[in-house]
Amino acid sequence: MVLRPKTTHLKGESSPVPIKALDEAVEVDTFDGKLHIEWDPTAAVTPIGQLPFFIQFLKLGNRFEPWVKDCPLFYNSNNAPTKTDVLGSLLLSVLLGHTRYSHITTLMSDTVNSTLLGMNKVVSDDSAITSRPLLLSSVGRLTQGGRQKRMTITSSQKARCTTGENRRVRQVA
Repeated sequence: MVLRPKTTHLKGESSPVPIKALDEAVEVDTFDGKLHIEWDPTAAVTPIGQLPFFIQFLKLGNRFEPWVKDCPLFYNSNNAPTKTDVLGSLLLSVLLGHTRYSHITTLMSDTVNSTLLGMNKVVSDDSAITSRPLLLSSVGRLTQGGRQKRMTITSSQKARCTTGENRRVRQVA
C-alpha cells in the first residue's frame, strides 16, 4: 500500500506568488497634489527617498495641518515666513537628523520635499531660532533629571486654551 504525501496547501488555495519589484508607479497623495513614484534599481540611494510616503501619512492621518493651525506662533512683519514654512522646515530638519539650527540651510537646496509638504520655502536658521522659545513653551514641557533631558509633547494646544490655562500668546516681530 502506497500512501499519498501530505500536501501543505488545502484544495482551493493557490500556491505562493514570488515577490518581485514594482514595475509600475505608486500614487502618493501629498499637500502639493498627487505624485507618481517609480523605483529605479540603478539609482543611488538617498536618505530621504521614503519621505513622500511619510508626507502622505501626515496628510491622510490629519497630523500636520492641525499642528500648524494650533501653533500660537505668528509674525507681525510683512516679510515674515508663514507658520507652515517655519514648522515644516523644523520638521524636515529633525527628520534628516540635524542637531543644529545652522543645518537648516542645507534644506534650502531641496525644493522637492518642501513643496510636497505644502511649504512656500525653507526658512533660514534665524527664523527658526526666533520661534524656538515660543514653540517649546507652547508645544511641550522640558524636564531635566541629572544628565537626562526629557521633552514631553502636549497632544493639543486647543485643550489648554479652552480651559483658561495659558491664555498668553507672545508676538514675535
